[in-house]
Amino acid sequence: MRVLYEKFPDRFMVETNLAHASYMKLRDYSARVQRFRELFGQLNPVTRKKLPELNAMAIFKPQR
Repeated sequence: MRVLYEKFPDRFMVETNLAHASYMKLRDYSARVQRFRELFGQLNPVTRKKLPELNAMAIFKPQR
């Protein structure tokens, strides 16, 4: 997936949502977040910023 994220960095978002996944335990959630952090550590700085933040901001356009 890393190669795909790097090739098309504007086409992906990565997110988590514990509030709507009652079956998930906090331990499982922490493990998932850790996997995302490991993935982000393998990406170039531009892609690393786009996946968890900038792409979502481009779509939802939050007021700052």
